[in-house]
Formats: sequence, structure tokens, C-alpha cells
Amino acid sequence: MTLRSTAVLARSDTGTSGERSTPATSPLAAVKASLAEYMLIMGRVQALTKAIKEATDRTPTQCLILVALLEKDGVNQTNLGKRTGIQRSCLAECVTRMVRKELLLRSDVEGDSRPWSVTLTNRGRAVARKLVIELGHLLPQEAE
Repeated sequence: MTLRSTAVLARSDTGTSGERSTPATSPLAAVKASLAEYMLIMGRVQALTKAIKEATDRTPTQCLILVALLEKDGVNQTNLGKRTGIQRSCLAECVTRMVRKELLLRSDVEGDSRPWSVTLTNRGRAVARKLVIELGHLLPQEAE
């Protein structure tokens, strides 16, 4: 809901005497409630990020890359970015670190103008498989 629509709600929430029946619909109250909800969500994200790092010794971004490549290996970074939703600059930096840690390999693709194909190393594949098991117990499961 935008501030403009909140203001419209606040104005339309007046009784015949001109007094508001619920002061919680004011723009100030709506902003306060939105910020409180944001803080609650961020607290949950931070707690989950910490739990992922502690359980796996990897960042959530690294986990996402490893699991995405376990699902479909040997893709270029553009495709990997689209599949994971990770921004290009962040992805390039993370892939570079993971190559140094011998989790990923970058290789040229013949006949492809895009310069790199990203694949899991044997170590990276083992780590990714372990992540699936560890995170399967840690992350909330979607209701079926």
C-alpha cells in the first residue's frame, strides 16, 4: 500500500461527525506498521543467514550458487545469474572466490561469445550435496 492510498483510506474513514473511527489508518500509523513489519522480516533474514553460515560455513549466496549448479551444471554466468536472481557484479565476485576455494571451475566455451562456463569441481559437487541435506533440515519447508 502506498502512502497516497493510505491517506485516501484515512480520509474515507471518517464518520458522519467528521471524527476518524480508527486512528490506526493514519499515514503515520501505516508507515510505522510497515517499518515494524520490515524490521521483523529483516530480523528473521539475519537469523536465518547466521544459521546458514554456522551450519554450512558458506554464505547464503554461495549456497544458492552451489545448489543451482548441482541442479544444472556447466552454464554461463549470465544464465546462472538469471536462474539464481543474483546481480551480475555480486555473482562474478562470488564465483571468483569459489574458484579460488576450488569449488567451481570457469572454462571457455567454444563457439560461444560468452566467455565462461561455470561448473562444479568434484569438491564443489560434494559440498553442494551436503548443503542440500544440511539446509533441508534448517530451512522452513513449504506447505504442500
